[in-house]
Amino acid sequence: MATVTSSSISTQPITARLVRLRGQIRRWVLVHGLGRWLWLVMGIAAVDLLLDRMFKMDFAQRLIVLILILAVASTLLLWRIIKPLFQPLTDDALILQVERQNPDLQQSVISGYQLARDSRLEAKGISSVLAQATIKSGVDRASKVDFASVLDVGKGNVNWLLLGTATLAAFGIVLGVMQTDFMRTWFRRNLLLSNDQWPQTTYLEIDGVENGVVFVPRGNDHRQLVRVTAESSITDVDVSLEIDAAGGRTKHLMKSTGRDDGREHAFIFHSVASDFRFRASGGDDETDWVDVRLVEPPGITALQLQSILPGYTGLENLTLDGTGPHSVLVGSQLGVIAETNKPLAKCQLRRGETLIEMEATDSLRQKFNVRLPGPAATANTGVQGGKYEFRMTDDSGLQNTREFSFTIKTREDRPPNVRGNLLGISGLVVPRAIVPTAYTATDEFGVTSIDIQCQWASERESAGATSAQIPIAKFNDLPPVAERQAVAVLRLEELKLTPDTSLRFVLQASDNQPGTPGIGSSREFLLRVVTEEELLADLLRREIEQRKAFQQTYDGQMELISQTRQLVAIPLGGATVEQMQATRQNDLISLYRAQRAIGTSVDAVAKRFIDFLVEVQNNRLDEETKKIDPNRTIESRFDQEIIRPLQNLDQEMISQAARNLDNCRRNLADEKLFNTSVNDTVMIQESILDRMRQILAAMEDSENYQEVVNKLLEIKRAEERMKQQLRDKDKPKDIFDQNQKSADKKGVFDDDK
Repeated sequence: MATVTSSSISTQPITARLVRLRGQIRRWVLVHGLGRWLWLVMGIAAVDLLLDRMFKMDFAQRLIVLILILAVASTLLLWRIIKPLFQPLTDDALILQVERQNPDLQQSVISGYQLARDSRLEAKGISSVLAQATIKSGVDRASKVDFASVLDVGKGNVNWLLLGTATLAAFGIVLGVMQTDFMRTWFRRNLLLSNDQWPQTTYLEIDGVENGVVFVPRGNDHRQLVRVTAESSITDVDVSLEIDAAGGRTKHLMKSTGRDDGREHAFIFHSVASDFRFRASGGDDETDWVDVRLVEPPGITALQLQSILPGYTGLENLTLDGTGPHSVLVGSQLGVIAETNKPLAKCQLRRGETLIEMEATDSLRQKFNVRLPGPAATANTGVQGGKYEFRMTDDSGLQNTREFSFTIKTREDRPPNVRGNLLGISGLVVPRAIVPTAYTATDEFGVTSIDIQCQWASERESAGATSAQIPIAKFNDLPPVAERQAVAVLRLEELKLTPDTSLRFVLQASDNQPGTPGIGSSREFLLRVVTEEELLADLLRREIEQRKAFQQTYDGQMELISQTRQLVAIPLGGATVEQMQATRQNDLISLYRAQRAIGTSVDAVAKRFIDFLVEVQNNRLDEETKKIDPNRTIESRFDQEIIRPLQNLDQEMISQAARNLDNCRRNLADEKLFNTSVNDTVMIQESILDRMRQILAAMEDSENYQEVVNKLLEIKRAEERMKQQLRDKDKPKDIFDQNQKSADKKGVFDDDK
């Protein structure tokens, strides 16, 4: 007998209907879930719209709500749509659901469907004929049943209705976003997270905000401005600033600046030292939170200034410390090197209205330099004085808020400073005198020449004053020498001066300044030209004065001897030895000082006679006195009879007497030694007195001799004048005499005309 298998009868009709049922179920689930999901999402969006419209949520709040909306919508989409769509539906489960919906099938469909896919019926002891009949019965009965009856048609229609209305509503929302400002504002604020504002009567605008951030220089005051925009229908509102810092939130009323019709308001953050955030509110508007970020403003960390002096100074460049004011020589250039605390996009120097660009010298753009006055200046142009301010801008556009500057003051090259002193010359000179003048000429950079500028006028003649410039020395040293010391000699004989002439002269020094050199002058010296007789008479007068001064010193020495002798003549009386020693010590100190003072007086007289002697030499007075007695010239008398004895008296004898007085003070404790020391001192003092008598006698003798010489010279001059008058009387006169006289009156520096 042939074997009948379960596959002899096909279950394809059942399988096809099951596939169709699966598609119907998935469509049903999709419509059911999608419609409800759309309505739920639109409901959440409506709540978000109401919340944002009523409370004007800031960016953070809107971001949080958007995240919640996306999270809820994603969860619902997964749970109500995606997960059910991909839930596996087995054939057996679907057949059982159909049989549950059609009880009259009595599980014939599931039985036949299960037997049809079992290939080992005979092995299990199941009759093939019976199995075939069961399969056939199941297929036949399934063909008479509508598998779609398992679906709730009424609920499905509701699902389609919900989906349709939700789709229409969503389409309406899209149209609203595209066509209305209200919906567009919600869409941009809550889905795109923009800063669009809801339609309102007042709109606030925070100045200086970039991407929700305001950059403020660290440690500085920051003036924050908030404006009510011109689009606002109500602009007269109070504007407040809410600050959220580490210490909590505070709210401050801003002040109107009075600008933009009162729409601008300001608030100052003092000495900002940490990050914070703030927002503004006024009328029906409240801005989003704005973060305040601190940045380091551009600044100078190191400044080097170098004065580049003109070439004629011969000096190296000078480094200037600090910001000044610095005194800079006219014609100098200035090198400026500045180091900054951060890279800069631009660094400038500003003087008045002039901006000077500085050049970056490193790749980090933190070191800049410039040379003033710059390459466009001429060779003789130097840096200009004034205040130079740094203008710095970093890569973000932030400028320096703190002032960084230095000040330059230009100064002219000062003329030389000249100091001069006459050597061995009094106020009276003879026509053939030599006038030596010791000078010291100093200049900042270099002395190039020394001249004597002199002017004279005769008191006997009515002609005007005559002037002359007499060059003394010129210097061309390289490098230039800033100080000169020497003696300038003015020879009056070359000027052909006559007695009763007033001579004024100054020493002038020129510096090495290019163009017009600076000229400095010494004090003015005034001399009167006199005859030799007049100068000798004046010299005699001064000699007598010094002799009288020396006479007083002589008298003082006599008194000193008397007081020294009294040291050993004072009896003890009722005084103790200690009291006596104390008295003597005080007396010795006084005597010591008196003896030293006598030495000083003697030295002063000696110096005065030395001055007299130099004056005699400079005026060449001994040329006449030598004719009278070559062995008793003024020089020999002063030097051998007065000056040297005075110097020996001071250096040897008076110094020895002072030392002896000091030795007496040391021997106070021993009466015998003390008396011996006092007696030795008195002997030296008496020797001093004897020597002083000799010097006084020499002074008196010199005076007497000089009086005789002066009278002899006066007689000689009188005889010469009489002879000259007689010669002039006997000389014939002609027209040329007058011309000759006129020519004789010309000065030595007059031009020939």
